[in-house]
Amino acid sequence: MEVMLTKPYPGARWGVMPGKLDGHVVVHALNPEGVAKDVLQVGDRIVAINGYAVATEVEVVEKLNAAHDKARARERERERTPPTRHHVTDTILI
Repeated sequence: MEVMLTKPYPGARWGVMPGKLDGHVVVHALNPEGVAKDVLQVGDRIVAINGYAVATEVEVVEKLNAAHDKARARERERERTPPTRHHVTDTILI
């Protein structure tokens, strides 16, 4: 599944706070006022943003900031269950 995240107005925030879990970059938290809150969930594994691979939290932030007003996400179908500390819910290509 591919999702296009679009900022509704200049200055809107993506709202993705990355972290590391079991050696993977994941969504650590989502800002409730951010664009991504309705598309991503905590624990989703982030592997790329707009076609560029990311391996660190810093790379996620840099690539999202460089995306300006649009970011492309690709994800597998998944169950919407709350993640546990050791559970990665999906692999996300943003």
